[in-house]
Amino acid sequence: MRNSRHYLQGRKNLGQPCRLGPQWWLQLLTCATTLMLFLGLLVCLPKPGAAALRPPGAVTTYSLAVSFDLPRGRIRGQVVIQAPPGQELVIDPGELTLTQITVPGRRRAVNPGRQGGSLILYPQGPVHITYEATLKRTGENRITADGLVLQGVWYPQVKGFCRFKLTATLPAGFVAISQADRITKEEKAGQAIFHFDFPYPVHDSAGLSLVASNRLVTATTTYKGIELWTYLLPAEAPRAAAYLERTKILLQKYENLFGPFPYRRFTIVESFLQFSLSLPTYVMLKRDKFPHQDFDDH
Repeated sequence: MRNSRHYLQGRKNLGQPCRLGPQWWLQLLTCATTLMLFLGLLVCLPKPGAAALRPPGAVTTYSLAVSFDLPRGRIRGQVVIQAPPGQELVIDPGELTLTQITVPGRRRAVNPGRQGGSLILYPQGPVHITYEATLKRTGENRITADGLVLQGVWYPQVKGFCRFKLTATLPAGFVAISQADRITKEEKAGQAIFHFDFPYPVHDSAGLSLVASNRLVTATTTYKGIELWTYLLPAEAPRAAAYLERTKILLQKYENLFGPFPYRRFTIVESFLQFSLSLPTYVMLKRDKFPHQDFDDH
């Protein structure tokens, strides 16, 4: 299932509802059975059909740089795709507007008004694409003046596996998260520039996500070299230390069941746009829907 919303039917002691009160995050992290299951599924444990989605030896590299006009809900992106020699490259832009495609040795003009339809290329070098779109409220994407959640088609999709490098430019004061083992941030000219390093192949059926907001307060600690983070709204931020300590306990339980946690970073994000996500390296949860969220698709 594409990076869509998931709903968790919280269960404590394998049958009784896990009822959440005002301190919902702390109760959530106390439901050890639920969270152990969640953490195991989060890292995409094998399931029927998984063998068919193993990456090939050589994987396409996909560099993506995006910037935003948040009040207008606009995204602009620059893409560089390097496919292994001789490999067919199938690009699906969805409803994005491609403004230019440059293939090694020639320039292919694209009608900005034409959208949809896949492009099939056999490039001998890197393919460069520029695109734009209005994603203010489209499908599984939201862009507002104080935050965004992108989990649908917000960049040109490439069929098969890719290894992504993502850079996102946002206004100063924003924090951002995507699938990443490492996130670095630089600030210049009133902007915050985030670089996301996720050195694992990602299939197009899973895809890449991006969450950002100027309303979230961050806190961090470490557990056996793993960075643990919380991105919480101000009302919950004072409880961050308690959530991080509970997460350490649950990671230890995870390791007892499944072995070492395979990523270098894990983050709990409090939802601010009525979305819930469970993805490698982070989960985003909302209060009113948490008792019904299900991470079984991961």
